[in-house]
Amino acid sequence: DDSLDVFTIHGLGGTCGVILTAVFCSLEVNPAGADGLVYGQGLPLGKHLAVVAVSVPCILIATFVCSVLTNFFIP
Repeated sequence: DDSLDVFTIHGLGGTCGVILTAVFCSLEVNPAGADGLVYGQGLPLGKHLAVVAVSVPCILIATFVCSVLTNFFIP
């Protein structure tokens, strides 16, 4: 039960934010950064998608471990 919409707000919102940051990033805003997909560079998007692809399984595993531990102490 996700009555507070924690997954919707933080999980989906954070994932969309990571991906869209790589789409709209610009050297005009941050000279130390990179241009995004809108400005003709796809490298930041590839890096951000890789981060999402690594983070999501880690989060799923950690959630499963927490659920198992919770069920061990509170049956």
